[in-house]
Amino acid sequence: MTANTIDLTELLEQPNDRFIPAAFRAITGREPDIIGLMHYAKRLHSGLPRTLVLAELRHSPEGQAHAVHAKSGELDRLVARYLAVRNLPLKSQRWKFLLKTKARVPSEPTFHWELWANDYVVQMNARTAEQALEKAQQASKAAQAAAARQPPHGGERENLNLQRKLDALSTALQSTVSAMQAKGVPDHAVEALRDAADALQLAPPDAASVPWEGRQALHWLARGLRH
Repeated sequence: MTANTIDLTELLEQPNDRFIPAAFRAITGREPDIIGLMHYAKRLHSGLPRTLVLAELRHSPEGQAHAVHAKSGELDRLVARYLAVRNLPLKSQRWKFLLKTKARVPSEPTFHWELWANDYVVQMNARTAEQALEKAQQASKAAQAAAARQPPHGGERENLNLQRKLDALSTALQSTVSAMQAKGVPDHAVEALRDAADALQLAPPDAASVPWEGRQALHWLARGLRH
């Protein structure tokens, strides 16, 4: 993987609705996970500075592992200052001593970080649900085609294997929903994932068994994410 250089000022000046995803991509090399997204949205909503979010991401095991691919002397100096002040007995006031920058952080007093995070999670889950549904439909078509080419017993075995895979995917989705709810993720934010898990338990998982309205809603949600 080619190493990139992180521009600390550019990261800090990201619009509010792009800051956390941009920070995760730059510092960890991936999209934000739901728990991490909600965690940092709550911290920012409580008034903590963006520099603290960047320092914590960089100092995390994942951030340190990815640092070789995302170099930044400024970010490393920020982490050094973070380690120097994090144990000061000043509660949230200690973060005022983090590294000062010339970045012009967007000022949007009415921006609600937690509401934004909830909407982002809903969109993420809608995309995950649509992808799961598409995979189930593709697997169903493949199984039907294989069954048509094989003797009856061979087709039954193929369908059984398919159902086992779909059951495993449904179980994984349900476990994800439970873990997210245990971390305090709102119920409406996991509704799409729960519906996808339930849909995967239906046999056969054919596109015709999914209501047209549901497919259309998922289509428009996914289309919105791509624009």
